Amino acid sequence: MNSGEESIAALAAPLERLSGARNAIIRGWSFTYRTGISVNLLVFDVDGTLTATNEVDTRCFARAFLETFGIALNTSWHIYPHRTDSGIICHSFSQHFRRAPTAGRARFIPRAFSDLAGKRMAR
Repeated sequence: MNSGEESIAALAAPLERLSGARNAIIRGWSFTYRTGISVNLLVFDVDGTLTATNEVDTRCFARAFLETFGIALNTSWHIYPHRTDSGIICHSFSQHFRRAPTAGRARFIPRAFSDLAGKRMAR
């Protein structure tokens, strides 16, 4: 992860916790202009306010979870005590494996999700 991605992750984490919604969309980009000026951009969308991607997000998140942990994810978001991505990951993983996921494995889900969602939206 480069410093721009780390900055974006640092900005996105509190927004995810505050949103309380599984379908909050947080996207971040970091880029540098030819002039050398670096820019970090963070887009925060709750419940499809800016884009109608809830169904795509649900499928991609469930697939990323399945590909990472090898177990199907229940996408009835109301059953989870914490409806953030990290809350759902920890709850589902611990229900199945009776332990918390390692930090490295848990961090892979957002990356896999982002890759899958980007591919689906590009269609």
